[in-house]
Amino acid sequence: MVLVTVSSEPRPVLTNPVTGERAVNLTDPREHPDEVLVAHLFVSPGGRVAAPHWHPTVRERFLIMAGRVGFLLDGEEVELGPGEAATVEPGVVHDWWQVGDEEAQALVEVVPGVGFVEMVGSMFGLARDGKVSPEGMPDPLQLAVMGRRYRDVVIFTSPPQIVQRLTIPPLALLGRMLGRRP
Repeated sequence: MVLVTVSSEPRPVLTNPVTGERAVNLTDPREHPDEVLVAHLFVSPGGRVAAPHWHPTVRERFLIMAGRVGFLLDGEEVELGPGEAATVEPGVVHDWWQVGDEEAQALVEVVPGVGFVEMVGSMFGLARDGKVSPEGMPDPLQLAVMGRRYRDVVIFTSPPQIVQRLTIPPLALLGRMLGRRP
């Protein structure tokens, strides 16, 4: 059960000009006993998440409100429209993208959401500052620092896991020495 506290305070809005995402956080997971984040996600035509990934501890649920969203879920591609939903359990490799000419909108529930909000805020902030690739990914040193901090939240599928296990710790150390922060 999701408990939502009604507030007159403005809700945080996170935007990523590179990937075409805008999220309005409807709940603050730090204020919820189960760390539930609920966000209203808007995705511009051509928009998408930065890269295929999986979450070691996070479950995501998407309810499509408008437009269409394509998903790659554990190797299977599906396209969802208004009223349709997808659940991404921890450990499931996934990717998603907006489909068609109409902005897509979804309600997204993320549990636990505290680290997820921090990680997304960092990625979107880097994009707004022009510090990501055209796909929306930070440079390798920044990504390594973030990978160490958020390893329980998100793991990208590339490079292969063995390469990540061997390279992220020393790259993260170098990145921190050079002033990169998660």
